[in-house]
Amino acid sequence: MMSGVSFNRKQIWTVSALAVIGSLASWPVNAAGQNWKSTSDQPPRKVIVGTVMQPFWGKQPGLEKRLEELTEIVDQMQVQSQTQYGRGLDLAVLPEVAINGEGEAFGGVTEWSHPMPSYPLEGPVQDSFSRKARECHCYIVVPLYLLEEKATKRCSNAAVLFGRQGEVVGIYRKVQLVVDLATGAMEHGATPGKEVPVFECDFGKLGIQICYDMDFDYGWKELARKGAEIVAWPSQSPQTSQPARRAVEGHYYIVSSTWQNNASVFEPTG
Repeated sequence: MMSGVSFNRKQIWTVSALAVIGSLASWPVNAAGQNWKSTSDQPPRKVIVGTVMQPFWGKQPGLEKRLEELTEIVDQMQVQSQTQYGRGLDLAVLPEVAINGEGEAFGGVTEWSHPMPSYPLEGPVQDSFSRKARECHCYIVVPLYLLEEKATKRCSNAAVLFGRQGEVVGIYRKVQLVVDLATGAMEHGATPGKEVPVFECDFGKLGIQICYDMDFDYGWKELARKGAEIVAWPSQSPQTSQPARRAVEGHYYIVSSTWQNNASVFEPTG
């Protein structure tokens, strides 16, 4: 695996080329001894994946400015991909709740029990990333607190997958939310997801998990069962040991996109 890194004072983004799927067929048994046969019927492919390490604590600059910042990161990864590999990105993965941020962004309140303002998909969010996906001709994983129902303010900690033509391929809603131990409230008033989908992309099968999902077997086993070949893991956590283990057990690549310390690519060997 080859990778390149570009950085400034605030952020680091990485573009990596993965030789995916060809080797999967030769490893039919995972670390737990379960026979999870690869569902891939395609020859080995190079998949160019961009990920980023960027903190989103502090004052949020407003939705319009935040969308500009995030789409600019995708542009930077696209430039690096063209320079390093001679073609554009296949997939860009942004960090957990990158659109919303946290902490001072909303009055300095960080308690999990405090509601977090959320944004609908329709409107500026969808317009910005649909346009960027078309411009870069790549898939983009966009994490945010997603407003599901305006009347009740019901929201999810979600990751929206945009396709190369700007279409919404699908949405993963975080199943394992953080719970406030003092109040029993779900993470910032969010509603947990119920499904663990695998998305059919032109480069292979993509799964998504978000941050605290890492600590629970269910989602990772479901993704393996459904034939995921790459799993995007937007997170605030910089951990590496658990993602390495999950990659071995599930026999897929994991791409983390984080707020601090480590934004990494884990291959099926761990």
